[in-house]
This record gives sequence, C-alpha cells and structure tokens, in this order.
Amino acid sequence: MKSICIIPARGGSKGVLNKNIIDIYGKPLIYFSIRSAIESNLFDKVIVTTDSEDIANVCISYGAEVPFIRPSYLAKDNSLIKDVITHCLKYVEKEYKTYPYVCLKQPTTPLVSKEDIIKSFELLIDKKADMVISVSETLYNVNWIGFVEEDLSMKNFKLFSNSKICGTQRQDFKKTYILNGGIYFAKWDMFYNKKEYYKQNTYAYIMPKERSIDIDTEFDIYLLKFILNRKNFCISHGGI
Repeated sequence: MKSICIIPARGGSKGVLNKNIIDIYGKPLIYFSIRSAIESNLFDKVIVTTDSEDIANVCISYGAEVPFIRPSYLAKDNSLIKDVITHCLKYVEKEYKTYPYVCLKQPTTPLVSKEDIIKSFELLIDKKADMVISVSETLYNVNWIGFVEEDLSMKNFKLFSNSKICGTQRQDFKKTYILNGGIYFAKWDMFYNKKEYYKQNTYAYIMPKERSIDIDTEFDIYLLKFILNRKNFCISHGGI
C-alpha cells in the first residue's frame, strides 16, 4: 500500500463532553472513522493522534494504532491541525518511513464511508492532484446569507444590499459548497510542509449532505442517531 490515514482526536471538547468517544448505539463515535478507514483497504497504517490515554485505549481496541500520546501544546483549543498532522508525520518518518499519500480523516464526520475514501483517492490519482478535499452542497445558497446588525438592521444583509439578487430565483444561482471536514487526501509533502491546501492543485470530492454531518453539538448527535435509525443501523450486523 502507498498511504496512511491519520485521525486526530484530542480529549478536550467544548460543545460535547468526551465527544470523540461518546456512545453511539454501543460504539464510540471514533469507531465509525476507524472502521471505514480500515475497511477501505487503502492504508498501511491507521493512526490516531490523541492526548488522551482513554481515547488511545478505545482506538487500539478497534484496530487503530496509537504509537504516541500527543503533547499537550498540540491539544489546546487554538492548536492548528496542520501542526498536529506534521508532528504525526515526523514521528512516522522517524520510526517507520515516508509514504506517497496521506489521508486526514476527522472523527467528527462519522458517516464518511469506505467508498467515499476510495473514491476520493481515485480522484486524487485521476486528476494527478496534490490534494482532494471532501465537500457537500450548502443547505442554503450563500447569496441569500447576510449579517443582521445588533440593532436588527439589515443594511448589510446581501439580499437587500445587492440589487442584482433581489427577485432572483434560487435555482438561478450556482451551487455553493462547504467543507464537511471528512476527508483530506493528499501527497505527503502537502501536509509535511504545511502547504496551503486551496492554492495548490486541489480538487473537491462532493459528498451528499446526509453523510456530511459534522458532530459539534448535542443536536448533531441527535441528528446522527436519527440518520442511523433511518438506515436501520445495527452494529451486530455490520453497521451502516
């Protein structure tokens, strides 16, 4: 194989306590990301970088590698993901070897499937790209989004400040997309050298909204469980 997968999962969480290992129908949230990465059969290693012994033990039990505990200075609220990934890659380079390709997979986007991972890698190869990033269509087109001032004034609301938008039909706008945080698949040096992700030869892998849910609040967990119920999710029968 030619690639490794890195899953960042720090212990601290503001919105949801112990978010990365919160119980979802008998499995911790991070289980979903570990499983889809392993089942894609694309990776020599699926590595979790975490500052938490509890998270480390959980991840190891589901087949991921946790070869080190992340230092505390890389597990703060303002720690940059680029620094976290570079730290991990330097460890991999020193202890193992370098790999042509690296996949960053966020555990808070649990519905990313093994097929999504495989297709994003295929896109990376087909386009001869430096990086592929997963996105999903926005719920609302950004042309209809604006600011409401503290006094409730709408003077900076785009719909009213741009006369070209007034009276325009929704379907006449180009589709807009948002990063869903699920997949960043790239050449090794893109992460190692902390290159700008969007100024390089980067392409979008478009995912459906129902698999792009990003867990940040209790409501997101409720929504995740609702989606899994609709999919007749059952751990004992192989998951989603």
